[in-house]
Amino acid sequence: MKHDKNPLEKAVYSVQKWDVLSKVALVVYIGATSVLLWLNIIGYKTAFYVGLTMIVSMGVVWWYWAYTLVKSLVRKLTDTKTRLEEVRREVERLKNEVKDHRHE
Repeated sequence: MKHDKNPLEKAVYSVQKWDVLSKVALVVYIGATSVLLWLNIIGYKTAFYVGLTMIVSMGVVWWYWAYTLVKSLVRKLTDTKTRLEEVRREVERLKNEVKDHRHE
């Protein structure tokens, strides 16, 4: 049976993917733009606007990713808090039962 990664491992893996993606995108952009500028296929203005579009697009996608990641972590923490409260109540109930049993 395959075990799913815990939420923290998923978050770390996701951050690592974003880190690699941002570096690869930058290298590809600089390389492609340099070649296209050198061959006079595009001008500096076009290269600037393509780069600007890439930055804005990555920013929007990153914002959405960060929002969903935080939302899922908050959901998981809330679920954990609820379960811990249930365990605390159960331990308290068992403690009272043991205490009552000793007095009998």
